[in-house]
Amino acid sequence: DTDTYATKTTFSDLLRGAGVACRLVDEVLAPAAGGLHGFALVRPPGHHAVPAGPMGFCIFNTCSIAVRHAQQAHGVRKVAVFDFDVHHGNGVQDVFAADPDVLYISTHQEGAFPGTGRLDEVGEG
Repeated sequence: DTDTYATKTTFSDLLRGAGVACRLVDEVLAPAAGGLHGFALVRPPGHHAVPAGPMGFCIFNTCSIAVRHAQQAHGVRKVAVFDFDVHHGNGVQDVFAADPDVLYISTHQEGAFPGTGRLDEVGEG
């Protein structure tokens, strides 16, 4: 992906963003949270990063990292991801397409980058 670039701080910035997302999961799922809700505003969200590599200015798929953290660190079985953005989160869709325990819902502008997210694109799991 020729649009996605890195600077000397990209890796540490990405680790920080993924850490924030995982910390939010930890805080919300802590026994003392008592039904606490959370919302992470992390840029970039990473929803274009596919398993094979970066795409659309996204290098780490922060959303997918947070979901897997909830599953693996906290035993959460079922997760729903609601992605509201003008662009379809093709990376999140690709990561979880075969996972029956993750529901991915995207609201996005039809035909916008990356050109995915058509009505006939449904999961396999």
